[in-house]
Amino acid sequence: MSRSFVVGLALAVTLESSVAVAASGSTLYFDHDSSSLLEKGEQLGAAVYVPADVDTPAALPLVVFLHGTNPTGALHLWMGGGPAPALREIVDAWTGSDRPAPFLLAAPSQTLGARTGSTLWPTFDLSSFVDHAEAALPTTVEIDRQRILVVGHSGAGCNGLGGLASIATTATPFALVALDTCLDDPFAAALRQSATGGVHVSVYFQRTIWLRDFDGFTKAVSPTITTTELTVAGPNAHDDIVALALRHFLVESLGHREP
Repeated sequence: MSRSFVVGLALAVTLESSVAVAASGSTLYFDHDSSSLLEKGEQLGAAVYVPADVDTPAALPLVVFLHGTNPTGALHLWMGGGPAPALREIVDAWTGSDRPAPFLLAAPSQTLGARTGSTLWPTFDLSSFVDHAEAALPTTVEIDRQRILVVGHSGAGCNGLGGLASIATTATPFALVALDTCLDDPFAAALRQSATGGVHVSVYFQRTIWLRDFDGFTKAVSPTITTTELTVAGPNAHDDIVALALRHFLVESLGHREP
């Protein structure tokens, strides 16, 4: 099933070049598979963010974000480091009916072999990552293991043996979300396998940047998986789609935050 709708980018995105925390919640850094994912000498490449509106004690869904290619080798890409929007600030900017029910946000970093999608997330172990994220959290905050939502952007869905494709065939999170990734036949097959196993799978894409076989991919995953086309009114549709699609998916999956 495919659907298409037009949305505007009403969210001002701030680019950062460091790991300075401008978000209002708490960010905790931890190690995860540093020897395989990070350049020599780097550590604490993973981060988990607890938004300011999280009430403690609480057991909350965990959104795991896998970034795409990382040509600058930045630690904490999309979590405040490198030339990408800061997801923590994006999450904090959602208000009113735009704000999903409370959740935790975590993301690993890959700096080693991260220049192309074909070598991204070669050995990512979701269960181990969740364990490490939970160990980094304060004791008053717990992860709801029945609601792990894995989101991958761009190149995170371009390694046929790793990243989202690997998770789709080896793990059973509550949901798996592909944001403007590769749309080839092997990836379609992996997502179909995941959906058949009971995982909620969603795919979002845009046509402004990066031409792919949208119609062929949609047919390959239909009717098991819904594909959603977003028309993004922003300077970089490939990155700008993340905030829009993520909010849309989380509201559908988790519901709105109660007033």
